[in-house]
Amino acid sequence: MSYIEKMIIQGFKKFKNFEIIFNKDMNVLVGENEAGKSTILEAIDLALNQKIYGLIDGNNEQLFNAENIKRFKNKPEFSQLPEILIEVYLNMDSEIPISKQHFMGLDYTNGKVLKEEKTGIKFWYHFDNDFEQEFSKLNFSENPNIPIEFYKFEWLTFQGGGYKRLKNPIKSLFIDNSSPKNDLYGSYAKQVFENKIPNDIRRKLSMKLKMHIADFLSSEEESLKIGEQSISIDEKKSGITKMIDIRENNISIQNMGKGRENFIKTEVALQIDSSLILVEEPENHLSHSLTKKLIEKIKVESDNSQIIITTHNPLITSRLNIQKTIWITPNAKAVKLNDVDKKVAKFFEKSDNASLLEFILSQKVILVEGATEYIYIPNFYQTVCGKGIDESGVHIISMSGITYKNYVEIAKKFKNHF
Repeated sequence: MSYIEKMIIQGFKKFKNFEIIFNKDMNVLVGENEAGKSTILEAIDLALNQKIYGLIDGNNEQLFNAENIKRFKNKPEFSQLPEILIEVYLNMDSEIPISKQHFMGLDYTNGKVLKEEKTGIKFWYHFDNDFEQEFSKLNFSENPNIPIEFYKFEWLTFQGGGYKRLKNPIKSLFIDNSSPKNDLYGSYAKQVFENKIPNDIRRKLSMKLKMHIADFLSSEEESLKIGEQSISIDEKKSGITKMIDIRENNISIQNMGKGRENFIKTEVALQIDSSLILVEEPENHLSHSLTKKLIEKIKVESDNSQIIITTHNPLITSRLNIQKTIWITPNAKAVKLNDVDKKVAKFFEKSDNASLLEFILSQKVILVEGATEYIYIPNFYQTVCGKGIDESGVHIISMSGITYKNYVEIAKKFKNHF
């Protein structure tokens, strides 16, 4: 199975210069709101699957890193133009050499320096040098905006050749449960159709549908006439991928409750044996019991997939093994917890500790044994420090027992990242 080993993001949204190393199997991304968790999934989808639906609305300036935009506007020179680079490093050791060769080369960050061939794909959004003369004619005193009309998208392999989505060596599925956007359900159904149904059968089904539509239009020609014109069917909307639906017990999952819909989406993704499953906030709209059921299903059925999940749910963080957690820090670093002691990881997995994620995301914490201390400490803090504990940004966590050593072990992994 091919999988993502590492990704580098430069100049894209939150990330000015970011690197993340993934686990081969499970990856649980945690962090505060706006830490960049969703951007990581978006970057993978953009590079591997060429998903540009957010990049063609004429407002692409918002995609650049804010610091890079400011740098250019303070000094609007050609050398200061911002750009976006996303590099996805692949492990394709399980593939036959000829398949791997197309993606292997030195066309990646530091490739020319290291002279060590790596395997991967890169997305590059940058100024098209063919328009360098046009750039020199622009008057930035009147228009300080970035000249994105002269920018271009490029997808390349590390060999230096062009990359097309159909050559994607990793069959992937992106499930976004965070918020509805861009016909999310239609996009999901299309991904399932393309991943599950082989190419030859997809072509056969597509042709058969077109023939049925043509037969319908021919047989109903008289009924569809309106004077000199006639009612027809828009070919752009009649393709099979525009019409497909996913049903359970003959009910469309988009007509079910949001919780059930999100559960089935993840369930289907596991069933179709995708090499890579990206899941945005799987806990959305799920009850506690359904979340636990989903976690168990992911643990049991994900053996042949690399899974990258973003979450705000402490149950998911602990139950899916804290050793698989990657913390996206406030200063845009990726901290892996893979070397946390196994006994500590097992403690949090069994305890269903709701405070674990709060502890990871807090910069200042006071651990107390139980409810009495939890109630008493804020008053004690106010008396000693002269201000409220919330005002100081300090969190109090009750361990419901003497378990502080497990928290201390977690804290040791973070000591250099605050």
